[in-house]
Amino acid sequence: MAAPATPLWVAAHRMKSHNVALLPVCEGRKVVGVITWRDITMRATAQGRDPRHDIVQEVMMVPPVCAGEEQDLEDAAGLMQRWQLGSLPVVDRQMRLVGIVALSDVSTARQNKARKTRIGH
Repeated sequence: MAAPATPLWVAAHRMKSHNVALLPVCEGRKVVGVITWRDITMRATAQGRDPRHDIVQEVMMVPPVCAGEEQDLEDAAGLMQRWQLGSLPVVDRQMRLVGIVALSDVSTARQNKARKTRIGH
């Protein structure tokens, strides 16, 4: 997770440390955006941003692409495919972060033939 004012280099370091390609951007627990490694490497670089000084808010995806906690895994998989993401923040109705769903979760559910497994359960 990152705050909007997090420096880009800190977000990149968190992604590398946790071996993830996406961080939810939150104000408290409320998701206000998402930032991916592509946002940092492509969008920030293309805009001439300096990762030592520029912040997440300047390149994050707004509005955030999120899955709802009651959403089917297959629906979440569709969002990931549409936006070319390997994971999504999972939020409640107030957009508060409750978790992360990854393509590996979808794959596991498919292998277990859990076609309509709910994310939050």
